[in-house]
Amino acid sequence: MKSWWGAFFLKEGFKLTLKACEQYSPNSLGMYKMGQMYELGIGTPVDLDKAAEWMRRSVRLSDPLKGAQKARDWLAANGFEPEPGGRV
Repeated sequence: MKSWWGAFFLKEGFKLTLKACEQYSPNSLGMYKMGQMYELGIGTPVDLDKAAEWMRRSVRLSDPLKGAQKARDWLAANGFEPEPGGRV
């Protein structure tokens, strides 16, 4: 039996991470982590298209020491195209 507490905390963690990325302190590592949450279904249903969108957002910030390079690698490894004019 799954613990409902575990599911609750995963869902709340997802919501807090999303809020931080969208409103408070957007950074490439946080956006990369959002992509991972969508990819793996952590606190949210699996959605590879949304995962790719968060990876692209991470790349847009171009912070190579944080998540941008990881996001580029993820997009390339999973067959997602970069945005027009972008690069992976």
